[in-house]
Amino acid sequence: MDLFTHTENQDIKARIDALTAELAHHNTLYHLKDAPEISDAEYDALFAELEKLEKDYPHLKHKNSPTNKVGSGAAAGTSRAFEEGKHTQPMRSLGNVFNKEDLDDFLTRITDFLRLETWPEMVAEPKIDGVSLSLTYEKGVLIKALTRGDGETGEVVTENVGTIRDIPQNLGAENPPARIEIRGEVYISNADFEALNNRLAAEDAKVFANPRNAAAGSLRQKNPNITASRPLKFFAYAMGDVQGATFSTHTAEIEALKKWGFTTPPVMRISSLQHPMQAYEKLEKDRPDLPYTIDGVVYKVNDKSLQSRLGELARTPRW
Repeated sequence: MDLFTHTENQDIKARIDALTAELAHHNTLYHLKDAPEISDAEYDALFAELEKLEKDYPHLKHKNSPTNKVGSGAAAGTSRAFEEGKHTQPMRSLGNVFNKEDLDDFLTRITDFLRLETWPEMVAEPKIDGVSLSLTYEKGVLIKALTRGDGETGEVVTENVGTIRDIPQNLGAENPPARIEIRGEVYISNADFEALNNRLAAEDAKVFANPRNAAAGSLRQKNPNITASRPLKFFAYAMGDVQGATFSTHTAEIEALKKWGFTTPPVMRISSLQHPMQAYEKLEKDRPDLPYTIDGVVYKVNDKSLQSRLGELARTPRW
């Protein structure tokens, strides 16, 4: 036996075991208790480290590894305060990049997969730090609201969502899609977060650690009247399953969402002559003045037909 190899494998196994346990712990805090101990950036770094180790040493991967799951929540944990519902289309997690080299690799993979000479038109949006939500409308009427949960199944929070002013109960269109899933983020602005905590402190109630915790805790109240008393807002950023309508680009989807009464995040279109890193640099410059908390930038291929060609990996879209 090669003693060095044996010792090295033991060290790697120990690190994989530790990362698996640590990420499971943080998933519980983040998704079930609304009380994260680390930032999203720190979590993403731990997740990326585990993902790489599992790729290099697949025989050491745990069957219940956090990398197998999109998220956590009612379907993956212990919360039973709400009924569970299944997403028509899975709510995928997002792939992470941490620097310009990672972004260049992402662009190269897209370009190579599509067999293009350069990357296609991209869009960039701020990643709002809130609670992901899927809204289902039939003939223009809101019939169901689901949290992301594990990406396949989430919690039904339709009654609570009905108290959020930013979310239309009716799309108000002459010919709305027969059925449509609209994805977005429930959040609390920085100013509203400060005012909410001041009010809670004055009432000798427990205050929230950050706006994301406040949004999650407020949305998942058993009493909808409490949810109604909280300053929740909603950004619509994408569509899931759509029946009875087609959109050729992501920006066309955003324009439709605006027409139906939704607030949408600012979208930057990036041509093949520009480098997407410029969008990140601009948002980083603007971040201190934004009225809400963000934890990164979301990049997408704008053309929906190219998105379809690129498809999805096990837990993240390629586009």
